[in-house]
Amino acid sequence: MNNKLVQKIVAFIVSIFVLSCTSVKRANAHLEKKITAEKLQKDINYVERKLNKLHPSLDLYISKEQLVKKFDSLRMVTKNPLAPNEFYLGISNVVAAVKQGHCRIIPLSKKTSKSQLKVLKKRGEMSFNLLKFRYWNDKLYVTKNFSRDTLIKVGTVIESIDGITPKSLYDKYKSTYASDGYNTTFHPHSFASKFNSIFYLEHPKNDSLKMVFNYKGTINERLLVRNIPKRGKKSQKVIAHNTVVLTKAEKKRIKTENKIFEYDKILKEKNRNLTYVPSDSSIAILKIKQFSGNYYEKAYKSIFSELRKRNTKTLILDLRNNPGGALSEIKTLFSYLSSTPVVFVDSVKVTRRSSLPLNLYRNLTLSKAPLVLASPFLMPFYYFATKKNANGEYYVSISSNKLVSPQPNPYTGKLYVLINGGSFSAAAVLSANLKNIERATFVGEETGGAYQSTVAGILPVLTLPNSKLKFRLGIEDISINNKLKIFGRGVFPDKNIVPSDSDLENGIDTEMNWVLEDIKK
Repeated sequence: MNNKLVQKIVAFIVSIFVLSCTSVKRANAHLEKKITAEKLQKDINYVERKLNKLHPSLDLYISKEQLVKKFDSLRMVTKNPLAPNEFYLGISNVVAAVKQGHCRIIPLSKKTSKSQLKVLKKRGEMSFNLLKFRYWNDKLYVTKNFSRDTLIKVGTVIESIDGITPKSLYDKYKSTYASDGYNTTFHPHSFASKFNSIFYLEHPKNDSLKMVFNYKGTINERLLVRNIPKRGKKSQKVIAHNTVVLTKAEKKRIKTENKIFEYDKILKEKNRNLTYVPSDSSIAILKIKQFSGNYYEKAYKSIFSELRKRNTKTLILDLRNNPGGALSEIKTLFSYLSSTPVVFVDSVKVTRRSSLPLNLYRNLTLSKAPLVLASPFLMPFYYFATKKNANGEYYVSISSNKLVSPQPNPYTGKLYVLINGGSFSAAAVLSANLKNIERATFVGEETGGAYQSTVAGILPVLTLPNSKLKFRLGIEDISINNKLKIFGRGVFPDKNIVPSDSDLENGIDTEMNWVLEDIKK
């Protein structure tokens, strides 16, 4: 390789690095920049125009006249320059009024360059980012602690972090996002799941945070710091006499399971996790955090094969705080739980024939780049699969509308489903279909996702021209076959169970305990 070519390659790499750094600096500078009222007015018009063009059920929970008034009111008060995230508080309230949870404005957050990310990785993850919460009765409880800080116990109530109280954040941001319809259980769960990101909107990311917390009536202070990775040479492992040494085959099996069940190395949890009740191995618990990933068919085949071998009598399907995911995955899971064919989805409504073809690749990432190869086939397929009915509405005819046939040997034992306000989107669609065939006993709270339909499917993320805020919306109204008579509500439990403050303080799983007691009866 000659010197000139080497110099060109080096120059190219350096230019990419410089452009990346410049892009990060520019984006972070934009966070603080005040945008003129005239430009913000254009962003408001842009959001209103895109909603009317792409959203297939815009007036399902709010009339068109009411929505127009909300946009007009926002224009009236937007008279002064605002920074992007200041503008976010206003525009997000209007979009949330549509009452469709997938449709929302996303605030801007500070970007980090690749070189900075490497430095931060060496310094370790913040303990604060490794805490999981539940917001209940105006209190923020710690439900899980994945950090090495063992002094923060499950059941701890967070009073404040660097002087910011959880309630002040909840009151400020609860109207910036919506559930589906008129549900009220969704907001506390959604707030708890994204509490960390909301906190960072108000507070810069530092290496330490002062947390004031209450543990069983005792107020404490704690400095949250980074979980610094252990350094130095790895000490030679001493194998105890009772230590089980895994064979190559066993190691391979564990590696395969971690892959198909999506094991998170940081949280040390699987996305799809099958366990058994210690006192009764005939009772299985299948916890699914979200319906995402590429290996769900292998995962469910493995899971239900094991249930058959163990002759499992009762299965508890835990969908609490499951935000949803792929329709194809919940159809597969449903086929293992139903012994009769079911029309899973009744219809998929869009605004026009070009809605799906033009938005298929709007947010294409490198991991999905192979889809581009299919574009000559997919784009015309979706175009011609979209038909107009007698009322002039467009509907898409896809495989999801057809019967979901059961697996050759589905699970037919007793089934409980745990749900709450955090059960959203695909988790609610699955629950609604199981409810329709009276397949399970539902325990917990009303789901955050609607029973009748959800506007999701393809979810293009648009960028507002001037504020650069992100705007995500669903463009497919996915409706189930048998609809609930109560309009605009989620899937209701057969047994409504909510925890007491005492249960949360002591880390007691109220819903699961009720199910286990019911099984005994």
